[in-house]
Amino acid sequence: MTVSRNNPRSLRVLTLLCIGLGALVAADGAVAQQRGPASLAPRTLDAPPVQQAPLQQTPGEPAAQPDVVPEGPASVLPLGVQSAPLAAIDPESVGPLNRENGGFDFDMWNGTRRGLVETMLPQMPARTVSPILRNVMQRLLLTNAQAPAGQSSPNQAQKNLVVLRAAQLAAMGDAAGLEALLKTAPARGTDPALLRIEADMAYLESDNSRVCALVAGQSGTSNDAYWRKADIFCQALAGQGPRAWLGVDMLREQGDKDGLFVDLLDAVTNGAKPKIDSMAKAQPLHFAMARVAKIALPADVATSDQPAILRLIATTPTLPAEQRLEAAERAEAMGVLETKLLREIYASMAFPKEQLDKALSTAQAEKTALSRALLYVRASRETVPTALAQIVQQALILSRDSGRYQTQARVYRDLIMGLAPSRDLIWLAPEAARALLATGPANSANAWFDMLRASAVLDDQSQRMRDRLLPLARLAGVVRDPDWSPDAVASWYAAASAPEGANPPDADDVRAQAVMLFNLLEATGDNVPDSEWEKTVSSGSTVVPNASLWRQLQTASIAGRVGETIMLSSVALGAGSTGEADPTVLRFVVESLRGAGLEKEARALAVEAAVSSGI
Repeated sequence: MTVSRNNPRSLRVLTLLCIGLGALVAADGAVAQQRGPASLAPRTLDAPPVQQAPLQQTPGEPAAQPDVVPEGPASVLPLGVQSAPLAAIDPESVGPLNRENGGFDFDMWNGTRRGLVETMLPQMPARTVSPILRNVMQRLLLTNAQAPAGQSSPNQAQKNLVVLRAAQLAAMGDAAGLEALLKTAPARGTDPALLRIEADMAYLESDNSRVCALVAGQSGTSNDAYWRKADIFCQALAGQGPRAWLGVDMLREQGDKDGLFVDLLDAVTNGAKPKIDSMAKAQPLHFAMARVAKIALPADVATSDQPAILRLIATTPTLPAEQRLEAAERAEAMGVLETKLLREIYASMAFPKEQLDKALSTAQAEKTALSRALLYVRASRETVPTALAQIVQQALILSRDSGRYQTQARVYRDLIMGLAPSRDLIWLAPEAARALLATGPANSANAWFDMLRASAVLDDQSQRMRDRLLPLARLAGVVRDPDWSPDAVASWYAAASAPEGANPPDADDVRAQAVMLFNLLEATGDNVPDSEWEKTVSSGSTVVPNASLWRQLQTASIAGRVGETIMLSSVALGAGSTGEADPTVLRFVVESLRGAGLEKEARALAVEAAVSSGI
């Protein structure tokens, strides 16, 4: 039975329900006084043993290698984990990873002050679009490591480090990592903060049964509106509409003014179709309710900066195609949507033949998520290698303008791998090799690079293409010492400055790329001649890094404090593309990671930044 708030008969039924409910509450209250206060925790949850989980890998390659960029989502934990009990559990040191299965050493916080971790850990960029940075942050948060010593910062209450780590994983949209960490946390079933983090993630993963298991029979004794709304939602899911609306009336009496919740509940229980103008400030519960009710979402949801919300939008088939596509691309870039799923969402778009025939010109003119989907569908159906190569080349070039190069390189990777390098496709070699170096493993680019080097002996254009690609291959470890010399830097600068057809490159753009490249080369151990550095000198202003952060990061790196170095490096880089980072900051981060013994991670970050910046 549905209840209308404007129906007199419904109101009489509500009155009778209230009388009956009052008697039940009184009886329950008497029992509760004997038992003591009820916990919000599900009664069946006990603290499980610490879990040991292998690091997620790209097939055939270890994670966090310099030549590997895992396809999203970049969770470092698969679903199947192996348990191994510990003799004694420090409740703040728990975690599913260790040095043997992809984490870091147990003493990674040795020498780091607790107050610094409590302050800086929440500032790590949860919305990063760098897969390498995301990977090392996840491993940091999931590592079983001794909690840092010392006191909290002055005038600051001590914070639970497991709660901080769980909150960060949730903000990153890493549902698998969060679940793995919670399985090792003794306070999982009793800590209110952990329960709320778990419930919010369950909402965004459309795991409503998990939410209802967390709150079943518990929220009725709590004055916390969060849990009472969760209980009302679960009642609605169970077909208990009248009881749910009675709960809404009680919330109103306590001053709750969540109109969006009421509108969505009306949609869930009565099939209403409310017009929602904005969900910019919506909570995970609201999105879960909207998905159940299958209602249209406002346009501003696709602009969300919450990875898990973007994934939810991308995987909701009832939403408009444009909305899903934009969210899907951003979710893939943030590492919460598998690249395979993005391809499937692209492929699910129904384009008429006349649109597919004009895919290249449309993509050049519009540069939207929908036009990129159109281009991918066209490419996936192409059977002529030369035509496919042309589409791939244009897709990668166009993606730079929209800041989606890394995502599109992962999207087209399988199609590139299906193309056999040949003299007829020599013009594709630079883009093909660049995309494969970006997505890894680096040796997958060898065939294209070798073909380019062989052709360069006889062809000037091939030589220029080789010279443009050589430093990037050096960063990736493809070019070894015997095949490298400082002269390669001068050759790169000359090739980058050479006109291509009737359009000479912009001198400022070349200089900016040179500054990035030279810093990365020197950060990874190669010397760039002074004569080449002199070409980049200009009178322009520069970004001055945070001096305190700079000093603290340098100190941590020199002392080999791995956890602190990763934490501060991620804060220094922020959430943007590494290709857009200030070259000096990026160089310092790469050098700091290497100094702390993270050579592979540092080199991988350098390759990612170089590709993202257009080198």
